[in-house]
Amino acid sequence: PMFTWNTKQLFLSLEAEYEHAQGVTQWMANNTVFPWDYIIRRREDARVRVIGARNKYAFKEIGGTGLQQRVATTNASYVLKSNLMPYVGL
Repeated sequence: PMFTWNTKQLFLSLEAEYEHAQGVTQWMANNTVFPWDYIIRRREDARVRVIGARNKYAFKEIGGTGLQQRVATTNASYVLKSNLMPYVGL
């Protein structure tokens, strides 16, 4: 069970990994962003329904000129991650 006497909160985050659309150096080819996150503090709030939601954080990256640009990509891999945070210990 996720929620026990020692569970302070559960942190959910959506990870999106995509490739840069333009030709860039190898170290910038793969990018990872977290467009959404949510904190669950009680067992009663553990059922999460997200319908018609917008990004909490924008898909932007620094371009060659140093300016922020919107990411124009349709191919991305999404993973929902969780992190259990206890009151005590690791």
